[in-house]
Amino acid sequence: MAVNLWLRYTSNISYYHIPGFVTMDAKLAYRPTKNTELFVVGQNLFSQNHQELVADFIPSAPVLIPRGVYAGAQWRF
Repeated sequence: MAVNLWLRYTSNISYYHIPGFVTMDAKLAYRPTKNTELFVVGQNLFSQNHQELVADFIPSAPVLIPRGVYAGAQWRF
């Protein structure tokens, strides 16, 4: 069983009016055999969403990055 944690900080970007944020990603992995890995990943765990992008040339709505959870399996040969 393995646990990986990623803590990220981004300061505010005043030119684009994007506030700073702190968020964390986490991965829980289990290897039932040498070549197989099962995992669950959670992204942006500290908030429901955060802003990372503003379009320069095309007026548009702000891009919000949502919280996400996914699972997967990896087989190596």
